[in-house]
Amino acid sequence: MNDDDSTPIMFDHCVAVFNAMQKTAAIKETEGGVRIAVWEGYLTRLIQQDLDLAVPYYSSIRAHLIRMGCVKQLRRGGGSSMSQWEVIKPPTKELFESAEATGSQKLQRKETHSQQLNDLTKRVASLEQNERTLIDTINRLQAMFETHINTNGHSEVA
Repeated sequence: MNDDDSTPIMFDHCVAVFNAMQKTAAIKETEGGVRIAVWEGYLTRLIQQDLDLAVPYYSSIRAHLIRMGCVKQLRRGGGSSMSQWEVIKPPTKELFESAEATGSQKLQRKETHSQQLNDLTKRVASLEQNERTLIDTINRLQAMFETHINTNGHSEVA
């Protein structure tokens, strides 16, 4: 975000999705007697069809809304089953900036872990190659030793 108070398009998409969820959410009472707003539907359809947003935005919008604490998934959907989401609080610029930072940190950690995994994979491959080389060397030395024993007339090793 800039100092001129403009917002990234992702923030605007998050607001649009949240507002659409809030508009059709129903108030439900939890087992503990707490009343919450619950949106039930197909989030993919809401984003792609109802709001006409591009397919690639789905994961980012969902992740931002969750990181901002705006929504919480209560039940996963799939197939003909709708998902349920608690609609908690509207997105704000401050929440968005904080969520962006959290997302960046998670991405950095993921990239670091990925690099560590690649490094370890290379080390294991190198160790496996060294093991094969050692086994080949031991087999060659054993064969040479047996040949030496057999050619010098020694039938058993002392």
